[in-house]
Amino acid sequence: MVSRDPPSDEGLVRVLQAELAAAGFDLSAIFPAGAYNKHAKIAERKELHIEAPNDNTLAMVVANTAALWEPFIRHIKSSSEGAELLASDDPLDDYTRAIFKRLLDLVAPDEEAKIVFAFETIETTGRCCSVHTAGHVAGLAYYDAAHTMRSIHPVYGPWFGYRAVITFPKRLWSKALPGGGGVGKELASPCPETELMEVSNVQTDVLGKWGAVSEAESWAGLLRVTDTFKIGAEHRYSEPQARFHYAADKETRRAVLKECTA
Repeated sequence: MVSRDPPSDEGLVRVLQAELAAAGFDLSAIFPAGAYNKHAKIAERKELHIEAPNDNTLAMVVANTAALWEPFIRHIKSSSEGAELLASDDPLDDYTRAIFKRLLDLVAPDEEAKIVFAFETIETTGRCCSVHTAGHVAGLAYYDAAHTMRSIHPVYGPWFGYRAVITFPKRLWSKALPGGGGVGKELASPCPETELMEVSNVQTDVLGKWGAVSEAESWAGLLRVTDTFKIGAEHRYSEPQARFHYAADKETRRAVLKECTA
């Protein structure tokens, strides 16, 4: 049972990270909002800034590995929201939104926390955030802007996905907090340049055929790009999870979920 008493900064971070991990969002790291907002790639792009009262406001970037799949499927099978998620055009986005709101209401009800989800865009919600930059700033994963435009985790390689950035306007970041030690470190690519170039070549080939081949073939090509990475191969998504994430349309995603929840 999670206490509703105002937790310490460390307590807030630890409990929230644990609760998120239990729901499948097993990767997270904290950072000061200013480190992101003042980043060279972000500073002049006000539309990408995260809302924060000062540069040292506590922020957290959250992602998931293959560990997401089991809690996600279990939730669909056992919760009252299951039928609604199966009927949804974007079931994972809906699951993510519901879990984050529920956990913040439980763990940090008085924090006035702000969430920007990775699936948000300026066109759809009037705001967005560069989760790849946030993850790089927080030291969670290296963002390869030079070759592949992909984030690469030192353990999981490309087999993870960013879900959101949360800011806590009443809290201040500290390197001593859990997951705060990666800020300020110069991240290096966890894989050699030869591997990045190989992935980049496959990606160029796939994107070059986009629109000239079927949508299903294009999305299968994106999976082939991810499979080209050697790093993190042992943490590849299961076949059903890969089919879901790399589905070309909502009907295919829905079919995968129905198959896994039957």
